[in-house]
Amino acid sequence: VDKFIGDAVMAFWGAPLPDAQQSQHALEAAVEMQAATARFAAELAAGGGPPLRMRVGLHRGECIVGNLGGNARFEYTAIGDAVNLASRLEGVNNVYGTGILLSDAVAKAPGVTMPMRPVDRVRVKGRSQSVPLFTPCTDAALVAKTEAALAAWSAGDWHGARARWSEIAAGWPDDPVARVFLARLESFSMPSDWDGVTTLESK
Repeated sequence: VDKFIGDAVMAFWGAPLPDAQQSQHALEAAVEMQAATARFAAELAAGGGPPLRMRVGLHRGECIVGNLGGNARFEYTAIGDAVNLASRLEGVNNVYGTGILLSDAVAKAPGVTMPMRPVDRVRVKGRSQSVPLFTPCTDAALVAKTEAALAAWSAGDWHGARARWSEIAAGWPDDPVARVFLARLESFSMPSDWDGVTTLESK
Protein backbone atom coordinates (compact mmCIF):
# COMPACT_ATOMS: atom_id res chain seq x y z
CA VAL A 1 0.00 0.00 0.00
CA ASP A 2 1.56 3.25 -1.14
CA LYS A 3 -0.77 5.97 0.14
CA PHE A 4 -4.28 7.14 0.90
CA ILE A 5 -5.58 9.90 -1.40
CA GLY A 6 -8.81 11.20 0.05
CA ASP A 7 -11.14 8.20 -0.15
CA ALA A 8 -8.77 6.31 -2.47
CA VAL A 9 -5.98 3.82 -1.86
CA MET A 10 -2.96 3.54 -4.15
CA ALA A 11 -1.06 0.26 -4.14
CA PHE A 12 1.48 -1.39 -6.41
CA TRP A 13 3.25 -4.71 -6.78
CA GLY A 14 6.72 -5.62 -8.02
CA ALA A 15 8.63 -3.14 -5.88
CA PRO A 16 10.56 -2.80 -3.65
CA LEU A 17 10.74 -6.60 -3.83
CA PRO A 18 10.43 -8.41 -7.18
CA ASP A 19 7.13 -10.24 -7.70
CA ALA A 20 6.89 -12.54 -10.71
CA GLN A 21 3.11 -12.82 -10.15
CA GLN A 22 2.45 -9.13 -9.59
CA SER A 23 -0.51 -8.86 -11.99
CA GLN A 24 -2.21 -11.97 -10.62
CA HIS A 25 -1.64 -10.77 -7.07
CA ALA A 26 -3.09 -7.35 -7.88
CA LEU A 27 -6.15 -9.00 -9.40
CA GLU A 28 -6.61 -11.27 -6.41
CA ALA A 29 -6.38 -8.26 -4.10
CA ALA A 30 -8.98 -6.38 -6.16
CA VAL A 31 -11.43 -9.30 -6.05
CA GLU A 32 -10.93 -9.77 -2.31
CA MET A 33 -11.43 -6.04 -1.72
CA GLN A 34 -14.73 -6.12 -3.60
CA ALA A 35 -15.87 -9.17 -1.64
CA ALA A 36 -15.03 -7.44 1.65
CA THR A 37 -16.83 -4.29 0.50
CA ALA A 38 -19.94 -6.32 -0.40
CA ARG A 39 -20.01 -7.86 3.08
CA PHE A 40 -19.62 -4.46 4.73
CA ALA A 41 -22.26 -2.93 2.45
CA ALA A 42 -24.72 -5.65 3.48
CA GLU A 43 -24.07 -4.92 7.14
CA LEU A 44 -24.61 -1.21 6.55
CA ALA A 45 -27.85 -1.81 4.67
CA ALA A 46 -29.15 -4.12 7.40
CA GLY A 47 -28.62 -1.33 9.91
CA GLY A 48 -30.32 1.27 7.73
CA GLY A 49 -27.05 2.75 6.51
CA PRO A 50 -26.28 4.27 3.11
CA PRO A 51 -25.32 2.18 0.05
CA LEU A 52 -21.62 1.51 -0.37
CA ARG A 53 -19.67 0.80 -3.56
CA MET A 54 -16.01 0.70 -4.48
CA ARG A 55 -14.15 0.90 -7.80
CA VAL A 56 -10.76 -0.54 -8.74
CA GLY A 57 -8.57 0.30 -11.74
CA LEU A 58 -5.56 -1.87 -12.67
CA HIS A 59 -2.81 -1.32 -15.20
CA ARG A 60 0.81 -2.41 -15.51
CA GLY A 61 3.78 -0.77 -17.15
CA GLU A 62 7.14 0.87 -16.58
CA CYS A 63 7.22 3.41 -13.75
CA ILE A 64 9.71 5.44 -11.80
CA VAL A 65 9.79 3.89 -8.34
CA GLY A 66 11.74 5.04 -5.30
CA ASN A 67 12.17 7.83 -2.79
CA LEU A 68 10.89 10.85 -4.69
CA GLY A 69 10.67 14.48 -3.65
CA GLY A 70 13.09 16.91 -2.06
CA ASN A 71 14.99 17.55 1.15
CA ALA A 72 11.93 18.90 2.95
CA ARG A 73 9.51 16.19 1.87
CA PHE A 74 9.90 12.90 0.07
CA GLU A 75 8.20 9.53 -0.02
CA TYR A 76 8.63 6.07 -1.49
CA THR A 77 6.16 5.90 -4.38
CA ALA A 78 5.66 5.20 -8.07
CA ILE A 79 4.96 7.73 -10.81
CA GLY A 80 4.47 7.49 -14.55
CA ASP A 81 1.93 7.04 -17.30
CA ALA A 82 1.03 3.55 -16.08
CA VAL A 83 0.00 4.97 -12.70
CA ASN A 84 -2.07 7.67 -14.38
CA LEU A 85 -3.90 5.16 -16.57
CA ALA A 86 -4.72 2.93 -13.60
CA SER A 87 -6.30 5.97 -11.94
CA ARG A 88 -8.28 6.73 -15.11
CA LEU A 89 -9.59 3.17 -15.28
CA GLU A 90 -10.82 3.39 -11.72
CA GLY A 91 -13.07 6.27 -12.77
CA VAL A 92 -14.17 4.57 -15.99
CA ASN A 93 -15.98 1.98 -13.85
CA ASN A 94 -18.62 4.69 -13.43
CA VAL A 95 -19.37 4.53 -17.16
CA TYR A 96 -19.94 0.76 -17.31
CA GLY A 97 -21.29 0.07 -13.82
CA THR A 98 -18.41 -2.29 -13.12
CA GLY A 99 -16.42 -2.68 -9.91
CA ILE A 100 -13.07 -3.68 -11.41
CA LEU A 101 -11.59 -2.60 -14.73
CA LEU A 102 -8.17 -3.63 -15.97
CA SER A 103 -6.20 -3.04 -19.12
CA ASP A 104 -5.16 -5.72 -21.58
CA ALA A 105 -1.62 -5.30 -20.26
CA VAL A 106 -2.82 -6.83 -16.99
CA ALA A 107 -5.23 -9.34 -18.54
CA LYS A 108 -2.48 -10.75 -20.79
CA ALA A 109 0.37 -10.53 -18.29
CA PRO A 110 2.42 -13.66 -17.56
CA GLY A 111 0.97 -15.69 -14.72
CA VAL A 112 -2.55 -14.28 -14.86
CA THR A 113 -5.01 -17.16 -14.60
CA MET A 114 -8.20 -15.34 -13.63
CA PRO A 115 -10.91 -15.57 -16.34
CA MET A 116 -11.80 -12.23 -17.94
CA ARG A 117 -14.75 -10.65 -19.67
CA PRO A 118 -14.03 -7.96 -22.29
CA VAL A 119 -15.88 -4.70 -21.63
CA ASP A 120 -14.92 -2.27 -24.40
CA ARG A 121 -12.03 -0.63 -26.19
CA VAL A 122 -11.70 2.96 -25.02
CA ARG A 123 -9.63 6.06 -25.54
CA VAL A 124 -9.43 8.01 -22.27
CA LYS A 125 -8.84 11.73 -21.98
CA GLY A 126 -5.20 12.68 -22.41
CA ARG A 127 -4.22 9.53 -24.34
CA SER A 128 -4.28 8.96 -28.09
CA GLN A 129 -3.79 5.20 -27.83
CA SER A 130 -6.87 3.06 -27.18
CA VAL A 131 -7.00 0.55 -24.34
CA PRO A 132 -8.95 -2.74 -24.35
CA LEU A 133 -10.76 -3.10 -21.03
CA PHE A 134 -11.60 -6.27 -19.10
CA THR A 135 -13.26 -7.23 -15.85
CA PRO A 136 -12.92 -10.51 -13.92
CA CYS A 137 -15.73 -12.94 -14.83
CA THR A 138 -16.12 -16.68 -14.25
CA ASP A 139 -19.28 -17.04 -16.41
CA ALA A 140 -17.98 -18.55 -19.65
CA ALA A 141 -21.32 -18.13 -21.45
CA LEU A 142 -21.47 -14.43 -20.61
CA VAL A 143 -17.87 -13.96 -21.75
CA ALA A 144 -18.55 -15.66 -25.11
CA LYS A 145 -21.72 -13.65 -25.76
CA THR A 146 -19.97 -10.41 -24.82
CA GLU A 147 -17.13 -11.15 -27.22
CA ALA A 148 -19.67 -11.59 -30.03
CA ALA A 149 -21.55 -8.42 -29.08
CA LEU A 150 -18.37 -6.36 -28.95
CA ALA A 151 -17.20 -7.75 -32.29
CA ALA A 152 -20.43 -6.55 -33.90
CA TRP A 153 -20.18 -3.18 -32.16
CA SER A 154 -16.57 -2.65 -33.24
CA ALA A 155 -17.43 -3.58 -36.83
CA GLY A 156 -20.24 -1.03 -36.91
CA ASP A 157 -22.89 -3.75 -37.25
CA TRP A 158 -25.54 -1.95 -35.19
CA HIS A 159 -28.29 -4.47 -35.97
CA GLY A 160 -26.12 -7.41 -34.93
CA ALA A 161 -24.80 -5.58 -31.88
CA ARG A 162 -28.31 -4.69 -30.71
CA ALA A 163 -29.47 -8.29 -31.09
CA ARG A 164 -26.50 -9.66 -29.15
CA TRP A 165 -26.63 -7.09 -26.34
CA SER A 166 -30.39 -7.65 -26.06
CA GLU A 167 -29.74 -11.36 -25.67
CA ILE A 168 -27.27 -10.64 -22.87
CA ALA A 169 -29.73 -8.28 -21.18
CA ALA A 170 -32.43 -10.96 -21.31
CA GLY A 171 -30.18 -13.68 -19.92
CA TRP A 172 -28.44 -11.48 -17.35
CA PRO A 173 -31.00 -8.78 -16.41
CA ASP A 174 -28.70 -7.10 -13.90
CA ASP A 175 -25.76 -6.76 -16.29
CA PRO A 176 -24.72 -3.09 -16.36
CA VAL A 177 -22.48 -3.41 -19.44
CA ALA A 178 -25.36 -4.57 -21.63
CA ARG A 179 -27.49 -1.66 -20.42
CA VAL A 180 -24.74 0.78 -21.38
CA PHE A 181 -24.39 -0.54 -24.92
CA LEU A 182 -28.13 -0.80 -25.51
CA ALA A 183 -28.53 2.81 -24.40
CA ARG A 184 -25.74 3.83 -26.78
CA LEU A 185 -27.35 1.99 -29.67
CA GLU A 186 -30.55 3.97 -29.17
CA SER A 187 -28.87 7.29 -29.85
CA PHE A 188 -25.45 6.57 -31.38
CA SER A 189 -24.60 7.79 -34.85
CA MET A 190 -21.55 6.09 -36.33
CA PRO A 191 -18.96 8.66 -37.39
CA SER A 192 -17.39 8.37 -40.83
CA ASP A 193 -14.03 7.57 -39.26
CA TRP A 194 -15.41 4.94 -36.85
CA ASP A 195 -12.60 2.71 -35.63
CA GLY A 196 -14.48 0.66 -33.06
CA VAL A 197 -13.06 2.66 -30.15
CA THR A 198 -15.17 4.45 -27.54
CA THR A 199 -13.75 7.89 -26.72
CA LEU A 200 -14.35 8.97 -23.13
CA GLU A 201 -13.66 12.71 -23.10
CA SER A 202 -14.47 13.15 -19.43
CA LYS A 203 -12.27 10.34 -18.12
